[in-house]
Amino acid sequence: AQPGSTVYDPCAGTGRLLAAVADEASREGSIRLIGKELNELTSRLGNAMISVSDAAPGSGITCGDSLKFDPEFVGFADAVISHYPLRTKINPEDFRSIGRDPRFVYTKPTASGDVAWIQVLLAALKPAGGRAVVIGSLFLTSHRQSDKLRDALLRRRHIEAVVTLAKDRQEFGNGLPPTLIVLDTDPERSFRRKHILFVDVAATNDSAQAQSADEFVAQLVKAHRSGELSDSRGQHPIVSWRVAHHQEITTNKNLLSP
Repeated sequence: AQPGSTVYDPCAGTGRLLAAVADEASREGSIRLIGKELNELTSRLGNAMISVSDAAPGSGITCGDSLKFDPEFVGFADAVISHYPLRTKINPEDFRSIGRDPRFVYTKPTASGDVAWIQVLLAALKPAGGRAVVIGSLFLTSHRQSDKLRDALLRRRHIEAVVTLAKDRQEFGNGLPPTLIVLDTDPERSFRRKHILFVDVAATNDSAQAQSADEFVAQLVKAHRSGELSDSRGQHPIVSWRVAHHQEITTNKNLLSP
């Protein structure tokens, strides 16, 4: 996130992700962190975490349900990062009670929480666009309910990169390997985007090798954004990567798994 920007997490929990964003910024107090958390006690813990981070004044976590429509949390953020709850089941009728929900511009809500959550994340971005990082993996290849959303995001060229991390990352427990889906709704960048970067990081018990892999992935993303990524960019012992054209993905049933 750039200095002076607002970063939002609609599933803020104890605020770890948001605090990490502020702590890694180039200038202390330069990033405004806004979060929302369903559990009141957890939101209080999150506010304590934010208060001791390098966040800008005005940062904080609100207690509330992010799936419920609130105009205050629509179109305000420069960037979004979230590890939303996987396998959430919802009732689509809950969203229709308010009429046309402006958050669901890609496809109508379904019983799949993934379809709802990703559109809630994107709706929080400013109208001029911004980047969202989603931590999850079911959306990439899952059932037909997600297919319409994948198709809409691909047609708008809003998917920038998909990065699957090592399965043994302790901070994500023992479930599915954490996957970062990098979405970018900036209209100018989306118009120019022809390829999606796919990265897969293998498991390792070597902390130095893992850190080296993180740095290598960051270099790949930077080169991809600048249009300078090529096969000569290099190799890494535990990182596999390639770029794929949008047409290649759409002819492969819109599957996005690396």
